Amino acid sequence: MRFRWFFFILSWVPLWSQEDDRLEKIKDLSLEELMHVTVVSASRHEESLLETVVPVSVITETQIVHSQALTLKELLLKYVPGLTHVEDQNEVNIAMRGVYTSSQQKILFMVDGLRLNSRSYSMATPDFSIPLHHIQRIEILRGPASSLYGNVALTAVVNIILKKGSEVEGAVFSVAAGAHEQKRARLLAGGTTERMDWMIWTQFYESEGEQVWIDPEDDYSETPSGEPQPAVLGGFTDRPTLSTGAKLSGEFGQLLFTYQESHYIEPFTGGGITGEAYTYDDYEKYEGIGPGLLTSGWLAEYKNIWRLWSDFELFSSVYTGENRIHAGLVIDPAAGVFGQPYWREKIYGSTVHGTYTYEQGTFIAGVQADGFSVGQSSFPFGVGGVLTTDLNTPEKPLIYNGSEYTLSGFLQVKHRFSSNFIANIGVRTDHKKRKNDDPMNEWSPRVGLVWMINDQYNLKVSYSTSFVDAPYWYRFNTLNTFRGAESLKPEFLKSFQVSPQFFSSNHNLKFGLNLFYNRLDDFIFRDNMAPITEANYSNAGRLTSWGLEPELMWNVMGCSLTAIATYQKAINSEKFGVTSHSIHHVPSLSGSLTMNREFDSGLNVDIQAQYVGSQKAPIDIRSDGHQAVDPFPDQGVSFFDPNNTVGSELLVHGAIIWDVFASGCQLSIRGTNLMDTQYTQGGSTLFPYPQPGRNWILDFTWKWAGN
Repeated sequence: MRFRWFFFILSWVPLWSQEDDRLEKIKDLSLEELMHVTVVSASRHEESLLETVVPVSVITETQIVHSQALTLKELLLKYVPGLTHVEDQNEVNIAMRGVYTSSQQKILFMVDGLRLNSRSYSMATPDFSIPLHHIQRIEILRGPASSLYGNVALTAVVNIILKKGSEVEGAVFSVAAGAHEQKRARLLAGGTTERMDWMIWTQFYESEGEQVWIDPEDDYSETPSGEPQPAVLGGFTDRPTLSTGAKLSGEFGQLLFTYQESHYIEPFTGGGITGEAYTYDDYEKYEGIGPGLLTSGWLAEYKNIWRLWSDFELFSSVYTGENRIHAGLVIDPAAGVFGQPYWREKIYGSTVHGTYTYEQGTFIAGVQADGFSVGQSSFPFGVGGVLTTDLNTPEKPLIYNGSEYTLSGFLQVKHRFSSNFIANIGVRTDHKKRKNDDPMNEWSPRVGLVWMINDQYNLKVSYSTSFVDAPYWYRFNTLNTFRGAESLKPEFLKSFQVSPQFFSSNHNLKFGLNLFYNRLDDFIFRDNMAPITEANYSNAGRLTSWGLEPELMWNVMGCSLTAIATYQKAINSEKFGVTSHSIHHVPSLSGSLTMNREFDSGLNVDIQAQYVGSQKAPIDIRSDGHQAVDPFPDQGVSFFDPNNTVGSELLVHGAIIWDVFASGCQLSIRGTNLMDTQYTQGGSTLFPYPQPGRNWILDFTWKWAGN
């Protein structure tokens, strides 16, 4: 009990940032300077962290390097309160304040303000497809943000700010290898010319994943194999995960291009009952892809800022791109039945907004047009592990072709009533033309107040609403097990937040506390009991919850100590997994404590203790809407356990960086789950999945400084 309250009360978070033109390391800046650095995600214009009306976390380049994190998800779980890990059958997923679904569709991910989430599925996965070595900082806006960014910004916004070429000035190349056949290669290069700042990057990664064996009595299957079956944890293979891109900027504006691709192996079956053990190599690959989710796509954007006169700026952006989803699903491992559903979307859009700055504040007004079209879907199908046919016909494809577009307008006023009192009010309207001529019209307001009492205390209070529209996939796919009504409505979140902060007089300690009250309405609920002839997705879910997010940063005795914590409880719910005010598969209490120490010898040590609290995880295995038959009722796992609970765990991760050999050479090692803790985690799965054990990766980096 003392240990749990230690994480609850002493919970520390970094609210660090760097200005775009500031190249100093974060360790060289005082906490007082860090309080005044600027972010852009909270208001669509630069402002001090002290003046943002909603909680914003910032992960700096230095923190990224010191952590040696492999994925964006690792970073977010380490430094951002409110975020927790949840499992899915075939996708990398996270929950924000207990809200999640089978895909990461509730948090808006952006790169330099450009949306990464797909349009037809609303998904963006924080996996290896988003590299970390080209990032200058990451801004995380915690809470609803539709008043700024519209659709998908339901629970949070993660904006990845890329480096400039002037911050690279040369090239950085690294190669890495580790446990479970991990292999990674990265390149970053950049510089400046008389007319242009340029940067290019690429990353290659693959891993065979950790293999665990599932005995027949521990297999959640009505017809398990007579022999133990392997499950692959954390596998990214077949096609190596690839990310590449370029960023060019100058007087002509900025050009950005990115390409991302990753294939995550589903640990257990992703179709049929879902969660059955299977052997990956028993299934024929389609276009080189075995069971699991392949996501790929590219984005291109041109944007510019014109200063029309001293107090008015005009911002414009034009973008286009394509996303492809290829989901290999094992449906019935006993008969070797599997499928390879695939579809593609094309996106296009433009944003224009103006910022007027006056003596007491700023006024922003803008419009955005965003559209997409869906086409070229297919569903190759196989039996006995061999592809036999394509189920599509012109009359009934995997997903009906079509297009939708949204026209939006937004306003925001930030006014300073005095030197220590600021108000920020904004509203956005989104008008969407849907394929079935059922329009969506939504308003998203936000109001916030900041009271900077003195140099040591401030208080922020805000109210905001947000929405995420029902994905096109739910409304227009033709599969019986994934079909929703065409009239599905958006999901809505209303949030009230109060955030006091304290800074010590010597500026080496910062403590903050955020209290949130959330009301989620019209949550899209999947009813596994629905008859096969009826839609099984409906706007039937509701969740009201509250929580505390204490955070603290402390520089003491040459060490940087940071940590986060989250305490959250449900107040009431409807068709949303809750037992005794605890949200299913989400710990009521979680936290992370990180210590970083840099030594004069060129050695840096980063240690993290991650606490994952106990969780309610009911188990109810069903087949065709009926209770599945357990072939081993007196052995192994239970197919029906409404009181199942996953115990709490303490995980330890660490990284060591050493500048060795010669100037510009660096050796690092990253280890996760160092104690090799065996634990499980649930989410949108039918039962909690086993999690990877001890893992490590060794990296050699060579830096070449340009002229």
